[in-house]
Order: sequence, then C-alpha cells, then structure tokens
Amino acid sequence: LKCNNPEVRMGAIWALEGLKNEQAVPALLDGLKDLDPRVRLCAVAALNRFRSPQLVPLLTEASSDPDPLVASQATMILRLVQWDQDQEREQ
Repeated sequence: LKCNNPEVRMGAIWALEGLKNEQAVPALLDGLKDLDPRVRLCAVAALNRFRSPQLVPLLTEASSDPDPLVASQATMILRLVQWDQDQEREQ
C-alpha cells in the first residue's frame, strides 16, 4: 500500500480483502489513513468482510471522514457490526 499510484493501492486492498484472512486487517487499517478517498473507501468496504467488534473505534472515526462516500460506508458497516453484536447477545 505504499505505491504512489492510488489505483494500485486500491487493487492491493481488494486483493487483501479477497484473501479472507484476518492477517490482512492491519494493512486494510492503513488504507483508512490514505490521502486518496477512493483508497479509504476501498479499505472501509474491505473491512466489512471482517465485522469485528475491535474495528468499532476505527469505523466510528471513519464515519467522520471528510469524504461523504467514505463516511456513509463506514457508518453502514459500523451499524452492521453493531447489529451482529446484538444478534449474538440475543442467542
């Protein structure tokens, strides 16, 4: 994710997401800090696969992203994580 080309960084994020491996999460979190909003959006979308409660603080922060698409995607995923937690508590 250190390439100067944002399209390459976006491709790397999608590749990491496709691995479906929790070891990819730190790199995806780095994507949340990218200067390019498209890369941040890809990172947020990729984190949806993991929906871990540990991601709540970072998704909460991303829900205030200056880019409205990033913010809305983060908010949606945050709600899904919270919904998953509620469902687990009810079982």
